[in-house]
Amino acid sequence: MKRALLFVLLAAATAAATAQTSTPAPTPAPAPTTYLASGKAGFGIDGVTSPNFIFRYHFDRSISMEVLAGFGYEQPEGSPGAGEQEVNGLDYRVGVAVLYHLTSGPLVPYVGGGGFFHSARSAGFYTQKPDPTNSIQAGVIFGADYFLHQQFALGVKQFAGADIRLKRDVPAADGTIAFGTGTWFTARYFL
Repeated sequence: MKRALLFVLLAAATAAATAQTSTPAPTPAPAPTTYLASGKAGFGIDGVTSPNFIFRYHFDRSISMEVLAGFGYEQPEGSPGAGEQEVNGLDYRVGVAVLYHLTSGPLVPYVGGGGFFHSARSAGFYTQKPDPTNSIQAGVIFGADYFLHQQFALGVKQFAGADIRLKRDVPAADGTIAFGTGTWFTARYFL
C-alpha cells in the first residue's frame, strides 16, 4: 500500500510538472533602423536640368548642413560677324543651408534656411563682351527625403525666398529684388 501510494504521488507530481506550460522568454523587439546619426555624410545631386553637386553633413539626428556647387559651360555655334567677338557661356552656383530634420526615417521631412550665389553669362557673339548676371538667393527650404536603404535617399526640396539680382554695367542693368520659389528633385548616397 505504501508503494502504491508513493507511485500515485510520484505520478501526480510528474503529471502536474508536465502539465504546466512553460512560457518562452519574450523576444526583444528589433531596434528601429536609424537613418540619421551624428557624423553621417552624404553626396548627391540637386536638380534635374542643371544639377548641383551637394554635400550634406549631419551634426546629430536633427541638424545638418548642406554645401552645394554647380556649373554649366556653353560654346556658341558658328562664326562671329564683323566687329563681333565670341563669348563662351559660363554658369556657376555655390551655396550653403542649415536644415532641421523632423523625424529620423525612413521618410525624413525637414525645414531650414539657406543662401546661394549664382553667376551666369550666355554664350554668343557680341560687339562688347557682356558682364555676367549675378544674383544672391536667400530664404527658407523645406522638403523630404525617403530612404530606400540606409545609404540611399530620394527626395524633393522646395525653396521660397528673395532673389537679389546685382547691378551690371554691360549691358547696363539695375539691381532688382524678386520673390519666388523653386523645386528640386534630389538623390543622395550616404557613407
